[in-house]
Amino acid sequence: MSSIEDYPFLPPPPGQMSNFENPETRAPAIIIICSTCIALMWPIFLLRIYAKVWISHAFGWDDGQSTGPRGWIFAKI
Repeated sequence: MSSIEDYPFLPPPPGQMSNFENPETRAPAIIIICSTCIALMWPIFLLRIYAKVWISHAFGWDDGQSTGPRGWIFAKI
């Protein structure tokens, strides 16, 4: 028995077919883009922390505000 949830709300545009068995996905591209951005972010972030702590000796409250949540988020990943 089929329910109303098995049917699309609107028909596809003329000249296109709906593919519910194997739909097109953009997940691999999104994973690659996010991984690249994270890989570029980490060295820059670590250089900033290095410069603030060991070079300028000016690690302030604003740096703690930005590094604490960031470290917590990436520890969960």
